[in-house]
Amino acid sequence: MLEEKMKKMLIIVPPMSGHGGTESVLKKVLSRNPNRYFLFVVSTKDSLWLKGTKIDDSDIYVGNNNKIKKIIDLIKVIKKIKPQVVISLHTNYVYFLFHIRRIFNLQFKLVSWIHFSLFNEPSVNTKWLKLADYHLAISDGIANQMLELGIPSSKVFRVKNPIERQSKIIFQSPCKSNFIYIGRTYLHGQKNLAELMDGLALVDHPWHLDVYGDGPDFDACQQYAQNKGISNKINWHGFTQKPFEKIKTADALLLSSTYEGLPMVILEAMSYGVPCISSNCPSGTTELIKNGKNGYLYNMGDSDDLAKKVIKYITNGVEMTNSEIKLTINDFYEDNYFSRLDHTIDKIKGKD
Repeated sequence: MLEEKMKKMLIIVPPMSGHGGTESVLKKVLSRNPNRYFLFVVSTKDSLWLKGTKIDDSDIYVGNNNKIKKIIDLIKVIKKIKPQVVISLHTNYVYFLFHIRRIFNLQFKLVSWIHFSLFNEPSVNTKWLKLADYHLAISDGIANQMLELGIPSSKVFRVKNPIERQSKIIFQSPCKSNFIYIGRTYLHGQKNLAELMDGLALVDHPWHLDVYGDGPDFDACQQYAQNKGISNKINWHGFTQKPFEKIKTADALLLSSTYEGLPMVILEAMSYGVPCISSNCPSGTTELIKNGKNGYLYNMGDSDDLAKKVIKYITNGVEMTNSEIKLTINDFYEDNYFSRLDHTIDKIKGKD
């Protein structure tokens, strides 16, 4: 039993809200094979949402709130459990782990698993990223960014992200103009809801938007809608647990991000057969959306183009049926994902 535990992998979990796409992926991975992993949780707050996974409490290590003591705790954990592979979701800890391994002459494979566009997310340090031995890329866009950084293709594994197959279909309404947004409410920055509302304000057809999610700009977003004269067309639901289970009809999911890693909300929408209209931001959206077939891409930063794509959807819809849209993300369904992930981990463990 002890020998089996020593073969487990250690995942470094940076601070997270507990509600985002990265968290949903991590929960799926941990719940599917909880005996395979140890966790080192950087923030004490994150130990709460991780209780929802099947991983044993004794396999979760929580770092001290003091930064120096946190690194000391991490060193102690690695020396104690002697993991064969350490996976970090943050480049800061790639840096720390690289030097911990060197200074203490420890033997483990160091793997990065970054969930944002490498060139757009401020917390990503690409110089430190390259210190990892191998890299799990959640999208082709991120994999290509790694190659641009000079990381050899032999060290980059395109594992992508998992999504559950859904038997339910969320059908469109006859008017094709009832839209949904699901995610954090940031007026500017990554989620960029100002651009979404700018575009919708230019649409000269009847439309309605349901917003599921909250965030620091929740009130500011509502005020912005008021200023644009479109507040009567938007329902703000706030944070909603499992919104897709509650939604009865939706014509399309809208997304106006300035960057992503691989937008899980698009995968989830398509798993229910819902078309998507999104910016062509880096990265992931262009990998998932095929223009005119399962949705539309608009030029990021161009609210006029967003309005045109929304009008085009209201007028023409998309080529694919709801059932056909589900099939466009076949590569991401959990059975295919975990087969790919297991093969990747075995390959990394077997490398010298």
